[in-house]
Amino acid sequence: MKAVILLFIILLASCSQKPELIIPDAGKDKIFTDAINPITDRYGLEKLRETSLAGDDLEVRVWIEAGAEGIDGFVLKRVDDNWSAAAVKQIDCRKLNYYPKDKTYELGKINLSAPKSGWENAWQKLVAARMLDLPYSDYILTIDESAYALETNINGIYKIRFYGAQEKSPEAVQMSIAGEIIADEFGLHNFKIGSLCLEK
Repeated sequence: MKAVILLFIILLASCSQKPELIIPDAGKDKIFTDAINPITDRYGLEKLRETSLAGDDLEVRVWIEAGAEGIDGFVLKRVDDNWSAAAVKQIDCRKLNYYPKDKTYELGKINLSAPKSGWENAWQKLVAARMLDLPYSDYILTIDESAYALETNINGIYKIRFYGAQEKSPEAVQMSIAGEIIADEFGLHNFKIGSLCLEK
């Protein structure tokens, strides 16, 4: 009986552990969390760096920041082999007069339908784009430059990386390819560099 109780305590403790954090640049990270925490709080998203995921569950978030225009987010989750995705749309393309007036444009947190090629195919495209193992970039962003922030929580490890829209490093190029996949598969055109509020 004592062995069963001890095993239960060990399992309970392992389930409640926070993920290991990999944050290469504390300065950039603070700027990011100061900007993103109010958005995640507003829409009831848990702080990914503090979220413990079980087994093969995973979560990936991609944020695209467009200077003074705001931040859009993409959230992809797998829980118990079930996929889901959501968009957080803060960039108001109607206000910028870039979006056709006769089309519906929603702001806020929106649950997304299955991707165009199916969940597994879309996931494999993102994996093939090396999104999960992209290295951190030392690139210094300009003040008005668009940028990607990539958060992953997989296998008990949380990582965050940043890439500039004008950056030419191999990892930034791969991140822009991942952004194009997200745009194409989920209809989120703002994730394609150069397509802010323009359907391409």
